[in-house]
Amino acid sequence: MRSLSAFLLEPFSSAWQRRGLLRELSRREIEATFTGSLLGAGWLVLQPLLSLTVYALVFGGILGLNGGGGNAALVSRLFTGMIVYHAFAESTSRAARLVLSRPNFVTKVAFPLHLLPWPTVAQATLHAAVSTTLLVLLHLVCVGVPAWTAVLLPLALVPSLLLGLGLSWVLASLGVYVRDTAEVARVGLQLLFFLSPVVWTLDLVHDATTRTLVMLNPLAIGMETCRALLAGTPGPGAAWVVAYVLIAWLAAAVGYAFFRRTQDGFADVL
Repeated sequence: MRSLSAFLLEPFSSAWQRRGLLRELSRREIEATFTGSLLGAGWLVLQPLLSLTVYALVFGGILGLNGGGGNAALVSRLFTGMIVYHAFAESTSRAARLVLSRPNFVTKVAFPLHLLPWPTVAQATLHAAVSTTLLVLLHLVCVGVPAWTAVLLPLALVPSLLLGLGLSWVLASLGVYVRDTAEVARVGLQLLFFLSPVVWTLDLVHDATTRTLVMLNPLAIGMETCRALLAGTPGPGAAWVVAYVLIAWLAAAVGYAFFRRTQDGFADVL
């Protein structure tokens, strides 16, 4: 049991031991995003709103996939799905080149390489926090007062961030040995967007077997859970939510262990 607990906690304990360095890396990562930008941090608000507008026009206005409840409810459901998806995808989309883009960290200096995915996850957390605030405000204006359970939305996003962290470790390592990893990840994330209930909801899936298959995607559980928390409706169920949390935690632990196991060969490849 001690070995299992150490395995599950090591990704976080190692980061906590170097929290000063990690804080500095995260600060630089976030600041670099807005360096030279005319609007600066304003993109934190503008970017998700622009994406939401385009998706709402295409899927709601042109294709008419409002799923019931009108366009206002569509905006709320769509934005919720986008937030959960991007909390996962923002870090994983850049993970394959994390080590490749910093060869000096591998060959010339002693640097804890396992910290590299954390700043991208910190940036994804910042974007998710801003977008969640916008979501609550949009729901308040367009739909009505959110349910009191909306205060739990930040907690419901944590597993998606952990899934992104775990996969980032795997992709960062594979990216060193297999240079096609970045392209495979990019295509995979595009497919995952449409296979997850971002622009559609489980209410549109009437076949029980298909619904179960969809729920095997952890992001689907996260999206449906966040929508239920915002609207105060029944969610996917306690068993699915517990599975969602456990899978995310296990993914982080396995991804970290995979990275540490394979990083010894980075210098030889680079």
